[in-house]
Amino acid sequence: MLGRRERRTEESLARLRRRLRAEAERHQPDTERIWAKVQAAMEQPADPAAAEPRTADPHRRPLRPRGRTALRVAAAALSTIAVVGAVSLAVLVFPGRSGGPAVTTGDHHSGDSAAPTRPPASPKPAPASPALPRTGETMGGAVSAVPASPRRPSRTPGKRQGGAPVTVSAAPARGSGRHWARNELRLTVHRPLSALAVTIRITRGRHTFPGDAWTSLPGSDVHKDIDFTREALVYRFVLRPGRTVAPGGYLIAADYRPGGRHAPGGDAFTVQATAAGGGPAVTIDGRF
Repeated sequence: MLGRRERRTEESLARLRRRLRAEAERHQPDTERIWAKVQAAMEQPADPAAAEPRTADPHRRPLRPRGRTALRVAAAALSTIAVVGAVSLAVLVFPGRSGGPAVTTGDHHSGDSAAPTRPPASPKPAPASPALPRTGETMGGAVSAVPASPRRPSRTPGKRQGGAPVTVSAAPARGSGRHWARNELRLTVHRPLSALAVTIRITRGRHTFPGDAWTSLPGSDVHKDIDFTREALVYRFVLRPGRTVAPGGYLIAADYRPGGRHAPGGDAFTVQATAAGGGPAVTIDGRF
């Protein structure tokens, strides 16, 4: 009975994270209107009653000039802006019980995009057990993931494989364990992409629950979604229409709580990409 209650709580938290993220992406604060109100309040003349001499009654509170009222209005407006920013930040750092806060960075972006997010540092310094990384190899019109070598994938961009516009390496994050884990995809984009869709499927056990979805791509360029079934946790990253991905290296990761022993080799990913300027879509499938 306790496990069922805990499962319902985690599912409710996952739905709440999705709603908060959607509201934060949709909300656009009218900063010009807010600052116009602040300026109008600051320019109001001082209250003439403030110049009256103080009364002899020691229990009567003296009148305050309107300048302080204007300052209070300004402080309230600034607080409103801070709250809006805090709500947006809360969506990024709301990891449930599995991860840490996000750190913004801006290495690669296109258009008027916002700063991307990078996954936080692993909460445990202990090294992960050796994992078998996967890399992409061209096979006909598609790309299939095959084992490369019994070591973690290189942090530097790899060579282009078979002329594909993007290559992928996959591996569990260092520090993954029984209570927290992350599966990472490292994309090396060789040509600008006009379409990109990434799906990460994590095999679900009885006590496996979702964490958060991370990417170093600009946050406003990518729509992120987390879903779950009885068999798997499904993380989706989709490039928004009209946006492009510039050549370079990018990280896409999925946080989760294993709740016990978990074999990342059973987790799968799919990457679908289309180069800008036309050409067939490339599909890359593989496992962690």
